[in-house]
Amino acid sequence: ERVLADCYKLDVAADGSSASWSPAYPDAGAGAKSIPARAQHAASVTVDRKFLFIFGGYNGEKSLNDLWLLDLGSFHLRNLGVEPPAPEARSRHTTHIMGETQLLHIFGGYDGGKPVAGDVYTLDVTDPASLETEGSGDDKKKDDKKKDEEEEDA
Repeated sequence: ERVLADCYKLDVAADGSSASWSPAYPDAGAGAKSIPARAQHAASVTVDRKFLFIFGGYNGEKSLNDLWLLDLGSFHLRNLGVEPPAPEARSRHTTHIMGETQLLHIFGGYDGGKPVAGDVYTLDVTDPASLETEGSGDDKKKDDKKKDEEEEDA
């Protein structure tokens, strides 16, 4: 069993008369980790078609519960940090963003041992660019704690 880490985009002619696949190369930026290989994940595009959210999947060994954001204009890719409660790791699930609500819904799937049932997670994605990159919240909390300690010592 082979899990792939490649990415392709479908280029469709404006009039819809033709389409062709081409390789795409999302850029996580210097020093940032890129999205690991996966299968059986789910992805949803925002209503304005500017961003793509990718959640979970299977890496060949276990189900995942990471959330990635791909800017479809720049092809910049970020791993997002989401405050708990986060959905449990899953594959073979579905995601969607409907209408103007700008809520990403995650539900269903398989956790590697049994089907995931009865849960639906939502995330407000009204402003995808403002969502924190994984770890940035922890770093900020550490910086805030350090400032507080410095102020106490002063």
